[in-house]
Amino acid sequence: MKRAILTLSGLQQASLCPGSAVLPRIGSTSKKADIGSALHEYNATRGEHGKQVADERADDIADRWGLDGKDRAVFFGRARSMDLGIPDGALFEVPLCLRADGTVEPVEGGQGAYMAPDDAIVAGTLDIIFATPDPIQDGTWCPRDSVLWTPDLKTGNDAHVAPIARNWQARVSALLGAKWTGAETVVPAIVYPTTNGGSWDVPTRRNAATKQETPIPLRQTDLEQIETDLRALHATVMEQAERVEAGKLPKLVTGTHCTYCAARAGCPALVSETRAIVSGHSGLMAGPLTREQAVKAAGLLGPARAAVKAMEDALRAHVEAFGEVPLPDGKVYGPTTVEDTTYHTRELYQAMVDEFEPILGADEAAKVASNAFAATQGSIYDAIDKAHDFAGLKRQKKNAFERIVSAPGVVTKETSVRWGAHYPKG
Repeated sequence: MKRAILTLSGLQQASLCPGSAVLPRIGSTSKKADIGSALHEYNATRGEHGKQVADERADDIADRWGLDGKDRAVFFGRARSMDLGIPDGALFEVPLCLRADGTVEPVEGGQGAYMAPDDAIVAGTLDIIFATPDPIQDGTWCPRDSVLWTPDLKTGNDAHVAPIARNWQARVSALLGAKWTGAETVVPAIVYPTTNGGSWDVPTRRNAATKQETPIPLRQTDLEQIETDLRALHATVMEQAERVEAGKLPKLVTGTHCTYCAARAGCPALVSETRAIVSGHSGLMAGPLTREQAVKAAGLLGPARAAVKAMEDALRAHVEAFGEVPLPDGKVYGPTTVEDTTYHTRELYQAMVDEFEPILGADEAAKVASNAFAATQGSIYDAIDKAHDFAGLKRQKKNAFERIVSAPGVVTKETSVRWGAHYPKG
């Protein structure tokens, strides 16, 4: 047994940067991640024991994930308004691995760390597994005429999640679920927790006559292709592991995906510049800074910030004397005026309840309003979408948004001047 190199949650990252999968993983967490983990636990508790039990255990779940203050309130609001519409007989939080011989079996672990057989290709936890119309039998077997579903529960911003057609985690989860239950057809899915059944991203086909979208299950040929792609990715990652073992640099690709990479702190493609400054020589050694290098880097931060501040002051003086500085990419460096909008949570919540209560009723309006707890324009529109879909209203979102944000105390706007690179106006 060894720790699995490829995990379901790390597949997307590995596909973009194969070398990142074999670099040292520097563990980290955040309050948003803890809220997400708590929501996963709440969802599993609700699915296995019912909403009443899940609500009774919500405080214990929040304590377990160290949530307090606003984070605790966000968790409670999202959890108690969450309704994914999962049918009876579903399985929750099932850790599985795919072995080299094509078999799937349970493993131990979670949170991206799994102890798996030496020949494991990938390991990970399937958030939810269910079958329709007949449920999974004996906890492991999908009836012959049923379709398996393997939704991956996402609690963060969908802007950071690849769509279903290109989502490695969702598609490989479908492969593992189908092999584990013997399902002949399976629907991969991504679900975001909301009221009224959640927001689902699934492969669909549009019916020309009815204009409605219907889910398209993956069949055996589709699953075979997913497994072929997975094995190719695994082979590529193993090649990078051999390079690292031989003291060579793995294949690293930088980009926006680096932001959430667990290997970021020790990635030679990102740390090399700092290491070169503090050590006096360049190199692409893998791993985080040594203690000696970290001490030197920490000592340089103050002078470096002072130097950057002096550079900014000199640039501002130049712009004020001679105008904006043209940059090679078509942008200019200089000041720009921006308007900052702040949505105030308490007033926003009440304005949304007032807006939705006439069409939803008091209880449902309160649930839908809770979905805008993030207090952003996007979360407000999401809540309006849910309310209008529930009430059958069409093309009234903008008017509803304007009514909500024009309520007393909901919004404050301030203008500020920001310096930096921007495209010239006009």
